[in-house]
Amino acid sequence: MSCRGARVGVAALAVGMSMAGPQAVVAFADSDGDAGVATSSADPRETADGAVRGDATQPRSAPQRTTARALGRLGPAASRRPSPLVAEERPQPRSRKPALPAALGRIWPQERATPLTAETTTPDPVDPAADTLESAAAGSTQPAPLSDGIGDRLSGLPASSFSDLLSGAMLMVRRSLAPKIAATAAPAVSSTADGNGAVLTSITGVPGGRSLLLTFDGPLRPGTATDLANYSVTAPNFCNPQIVTSSGPELRVVAAEYRDISTTASQVTLTLAHALLPGLFYRIFINGELPITNGNPNSNPLTGTDGVTFDGDNDDTAGGNFYGLFGAGRRLSFTDSSGDQVVLAANGGSGVNVWRELNGDIDQITVLPGASALTGSVRPGRDSDGTVYVGSVTIPVPSPLNLNGATDNLPSSFSTVPPGGLTPPPPPPTATSPDPVIATSANLPYTLNISPVSAPGIAELPGIQGGVFAQTTPSRDYPSGLWVVFGGRTNGLHNFDPSGEQSFPPSFQNNVIYVINPVDWQVWSLPWSQTDVPSSTYSPLSSTDQQYYQKGDTLYTVGGYSVPGTVNFTGNVSIRSPNIAVTSGLENLAIGQTISAVLPYPSGQEVFPSGTTITAIDIDTVTASQGAEVEASGVSLAAFTRNFTTYNTLTALSIAGLAQAVITGADVAALANIRQMSDSRLAVTGGGMAALNGRTYLVFGHNFQGGYNGATASISQVYTDEIRSFRIIDTGRTLSIAGYQALRDPVNFRRRDGNLVSIIGTAGQAELAFLGGVFTPGDNGTGYQAPIIIGPTGRADVDAAYQQFFNQYTTTDIPLYDRSSRSMYTVLIGGISLYEYSAGQFTPDTSLPWVDYVDSLARAADGSFQEYLMSSIPAVTPGGTGFFGAGSGFFANQALPTYRNGVVVLDALRGPTVLGYMYGGIYSTVPQTRGNTFRLTAATNQVFQITLTPT
Repeated sequence: MSCRGARVGVAALAVGMSMAGPQAVVAFADSDGDAGVATSSADPRETADGAVRGDATQPRSAPQRTTARALGRLGPAASRRPSPLVAEERPQPRSRKPALPAALGRIWPQERATPLTAETTTPDPVDPAADTLESAAAGSTQPAPLSDGIGDRLSGLPASSFSDLLSGAMLMVRRSLAPKIAATAAPAVSSTADGNGAVLTSITGVPGGRSLLLTFDGPLRPGTATDLANYSVTAPNFCNPQIVTSSGPELRVVAAEYRDISTTASQVTLTLAHALLPGLFYRIFINGELPITNGNPNSNPLTGTDGVTFDGDNDDTAGGNFYGLFGAGRRLSFTDSSGDQVVLAANGGSGVNVWRELNGDIDQITVLPGASALTGSVRPGRDSDGTVYVGSVTIPVPSPLNLNGATDNLPSSFSTVPPGGLTPPPPPPTATSPDPVIATSANLPYTLNISPVSAPGIAELPGIQGGVFAQTTPSRDYPSGLWVVFGGRTNGLHNFDPSGEQSFPPSFQNNVIYVINPVDWQVWSLPWSQTDVPSSTYSPLSSTDQQYYQKGDTLYTVGGYSVPGTVNFTGNVSIRSPNIAVTSGLENLAIGQTISAVLPYPSGQEVFPSGTTITAIDIDTVTASQGAEVEASGVSLAAFTRNFTTYNTLTALSIAGLAQAVITGADVAALANIRQMSDSRLAVTGGGMAALNGRTYLVFGHNFQGGYNGATASISQVYTDEIRSFRIIDTGRTLSIAGYQALRDPVNFRRRDGNLVSIIGTAGQAELAFLGGVFTPGDNGTGYQAPIIIGPTGRADVDAAYQQFFNQYTTTDIPLYDRSSRSMYTVLIGGISLYEYSAGQFTPDTSLPWVDYVDSLARAADGSFQEYLMSSIPAVTPGGTGFFGAGSGFFANQALPTYRNGVVVLDALRGPTVLGYMYGGIYSTVPQTRGNTFRLTAATNQVFQITLTPT
């Protein structure tokens, strides 16, 4: 994720601004902070379409819509390397051209046009009087249009130290010619407020002006709207604008004025220390995160008068930062996410405003008053059909095109997104997105046999889902190694109760470390509370949905979600009685603690009403504030004083040392060598984590603060919308991170609970792939279908050409690579799926049913995908039913031939080979779990052996 020439480019900008006068000196933003990134606008020579423009009405599903136009080019083209090697960094090869060029777009738009060539192009139909009209309106001198024209051409050159220096010089010249015009008020729009937080509906500003006008779809609390710390405007730094941790020079916000313009809309006028230079796109940031989410105790995010935090990422969920690109000028040129080179121009008047997503796509075009016409052109990018959507997000702004009296002369290549977005049925199968096929020995180079393990001792294994699953290396005492399991939960799917403690009962948090010998199934266990590890250290380790990976004997784990400091105890309760006869764990209890318990599967009945607390402790009897709702003995209960949280920790520990401590009862902290650090950027749960070329990738997920209240968090839920990466500095005694970067896209990266898998890419290098995930924005969120490939250098590509049918949710995944065909296979076993298969038909089900499908997702040497549906997970008992896989762990056969990133060398296997064992996860008795999920699902202790036979 390097930015060649970025340092020189930023320096050139700084020189250009500071030389304009003493007042023009600007501050540099911290490259590891939240400062914004803008990008230089590209100015390729283009061919105007000239045809009549139409609205965007092509059928396309919501998942397809969010990827096909927003992001994603296929990964690198296949190389001729006969044997793939991992952990090798090299320049990215050129992308392949798929069969259907309209299907794809880039996630890393190069905001630099291709070099100007001698080919003949047709100029835009621009009003010859435009320069004169704008100059007169602005009160500027005639050289301003000339400098703008030179600046446009410079922005079209490839980034280099020379072009960056010229750009900085032009900024200096243009600064002295900046017109002084008051900002134009944006039109009021109807409110789209739905109780999920106000959203930004418009950004306007005059070229060369020193103010920005922000319009929101609801009233805000003035104290938050005028807090200058909530805003950041930064100039281009000639780097990928989606890397939100890299920033150009800051244009300091010196004032913020708030006003209500109606009962359903409000505006904030930002005054800047320096003028916005025409033709440049600036990065704008607006804070929408509470202190509990971003770790800043002084954070005072924009908040509606209803007390709901600003929905900055416009995902229909309260909270989340806004990042966008904004440019103003008579003529704006840029590259969108599909690689299309776009030019927009206003004939006459003060020019045009364009608000774009970080990925380059247009959210809104506003023609400033006085212009006679809006014109434009598109030069299609490679693999693009040349369609440019105006209003590109899944939940579009109410008014994506504001003409203000100008004539719309945009060609047909521009299509305005309708108010409801693009949500018709999904497209039919195509050459690049074919229907799955049934696997046979003729179309797959292997078959799988999945068999439930039945042996003495299996019944004693704990049922865990969403936990951390690691293993020690084989030794003389343990020739198959040992399985180490901690964290996760001991019940099935969470409930949908308004109370967090009833939806995620703390009594089902797994606060125990388990060590399992897979040879004789002997189990050792030790509660974290009985170790010498402090509660503040082990609370994250006992949480659910942590992100983790193992490197040799060292396990690295990040984040997770639970109630900190939860203690467990057991007791007997009588219906309507507040007294609990405690049988174990009395020493952990105190007056004032909240208590919670739910009877295990298949009962699922709550033991105490929500909010019950301990009011008295007398010998071995605890008195609760409310009577029990059941009659039961040996009930497992939890006591706690804090609320649910997503942890912001990175922990490293020795797996062998932890296993030894549990088996021998020795000092856990010393033997496991536990190191831990905290950083608000690591507060993630439900994402994926893996190592690639010396960097750790923390991919997607969300920050969930407070209890689950049936739909969202009681305090705050913010999807990261990011691929975060950093280097872990681990001395064996201390732990830190360095080189932090974040790649952001609120359209395609709003995912959690998918599968982050190691793969071998089409160029024979180690890569990562994120498959599936949930939930698309809106009230009826469902699963994602487009795979995302993270290349050796950290570049991410959304392959919108392919739509994954099965197994969208976190489950067991097994990566296989065949050197002879240079094909990558990823096996996904069970879980939750977007499609169902029956009687030869593939039927979408957006409610995401539980399934027992075994899916092999193949990626050929040319980058194309094909799914193969294999034989389903068999019943555990004859005639048995149910669905396994979601939230399970996989213990690989450590004798397998693998590449350094863990991918199995498929063509090295001879005869039937045990790949490993799937263990735990959620067991569902039915495809749809409506109602009380505790009665329909459970955390299973089932073990399945997976055997592969080459064909």
